[in-house]
Amino acid sequence: MSIIGIDIGSTTTKIIEYNKKKLINSEILKNRNTEEILEEFLQSNNINISDIEKIVVTGIGANKFKSNKYNIPMKTVEEFEAIATGGLNLANKKEGLIVSVGTGTALIRVNKGGIKHLGGTRSWCWNTIYAMQKIS
Repeated sequence: MSIIGIDIGSTTTKIIEYNKKKLINSEILKNRNTEEILEEFLQSNNINISDIEKIVVTGIGANKFKSNKYNIPMKTVEEFEAIATGGLNLANKKEGLIVSVGTGTALIRVNKGGIKHLGGTRSWCWNTIYAMQKIS
């Protein structure tokens, strides 16, 4: 059985198929209708609906994915929790500072006290600041 993970960002959607042992398929797609992206991913990777255990959704656009016409168990994970957990998992660490860089950035500290979002930016913010400096 596979798990489908979907990270719906502000400009792209990242989607993976994963079983409990390894990453099977992954794609990064330009944002559009999330259900269409899921269907395209399933078709292009020959994934049978009956082989999917659950769908896990995160990211700034996770609320856009409301329909579950396949009747597969679905879970939404808060974006900072997903970044923190994934970062620690990839680094094989129990605590640390995780930095996610995309259209926006996020700095997240994870330790025995829990997960704390320290700050971050959106790229449009930096572009605006840069433009304002050029004008003045």
